[in-house]
Amino acid sequence: MQTKAGKQRAAQTVGERSETRAALAAETPPTVNTGGQSQPVVVLDGRELKIVTVRSPVLGNFSHIDSLRFTTKEMAFDPLRQCVTEFDFMDSMRHFLKTVFGFTTFEKQDKGRDFYLWSFIIGDKKCQLGAVSFGGDSQRGTVSIYLTGMGCLHALEGWEQRLYTILNQHKEIGYGPSLTRCDIAHDDIAGTIKVRQCPETYMAGGFDRLHNRPLANQAGNWIGDDPNGKGLTFYVGTRHSSQLLRVYEKGKQLGDSESEWSRVEVQFSSHDRILPLEMLITPDEFLVAAYPVFAAWFGHWSKLEAKTLIKKKSAEIVLEVLEFYHARSYGKLVNVWKRLGHSAEEIVTKILAGIDPEQFPRRLAALVPIVQAPALSH
Repeated sequence: MQTKAGKQRAAQTVGERSETRAALAAETPPTVNTGGQSQPVVVLDGRELKIVTVRSPVLGNFSHIDSLRFTTKEMAFDPLRQCVTEFDFMDSMRHFLKTVFGFTTFEKQDKGRDFYLWSFIIGDKKCQLGAVSFGGDSQRGTVSIYLTGMGCLHALEGWEQRLYTILNQHKEIGYGPSLTRCDIAHDDIAGTIKVRQCPETYMAGGFDRLHNRPLANQAGNWIGDDPNGKGLTFYVGTRHSSQLLRVYEKGKQLGDSESEWSRVEVQFSSHDRILPLEMLITPDEFLVAAYPVFAAWFGHWSKLEAKTLIKKKSAEIVLEVLEFYHARSYGKLVNVWKRLGHSAEEIVTKILAGIDPEQFPRRLAALVPIVQAPALSH
């Protein structure tokens, strides 16, 4: 069924279409056509027709997976059906999760998720790196593994290739592994991609897909041009779409009102498309093929911002914000202690009284413990 936006676009005159193409050509280099995209291929997946997500050959390495959900058969981890309880099955997955991602700490949730009977958090409630879900007749003997953005960031280097290799082995055996969600992101620390220019690019057709213009949305104080520096976000598509674009000011989202850091992120979902396993190892090819304007945006990029740089940049911003609010909240109290003659060591002791030395602020708990203690206890 054609969307309202699609009907409006179909009603454009030939002259309007020409003006739209001219505007896009004026805004972007000639590399913006259809993004060099291949024509979509439709295949039969079970009883459903689905589009195979397209890719375009591209030079360089400029993107990373920011969130991932995939499924495979429970038999891949319990081939002899020896597991009796949910804890037995979770134990049978430990080697896989440690070998591929380096994760060793899990916490059972009170209830399942995504229609599965049981679910275990990867990490803990303060530092959720993802989840493992399984069980339930409706899920037909599958297990779902989900990684958050923080989980992808802190997984052991090279996890994408290791996972790709193992899932291909599962495919050969007949376990039918599949990616059900894959978010691919590009971090532009210098801020050369401007969120504020996205509405103009949208109107010029830079985000059109399959000859259709998806719905767009905005978050943040666009009318006032973000006077408080909280950050702006531009969306193309909806959360129910098989492809959702988010362009946002990442540094400001973390709390630095002066940061130029922007992020371009495409969320691919499998409800009406096939997500090839190759997305794990060549995310750039799938990102650049997502929208016409991406060929111009990413044509000059040749290297990926290192995860260590992203971690460091995030930590610096969060620490700076926490230090600012700590000074406002407790600075006057520290002055009182100083006037009363307490030494700096005594003041620190008072502040840390009763605090577990392994505890960190919630916003830093996802950064510090995983870096310092990758092999956490069971």
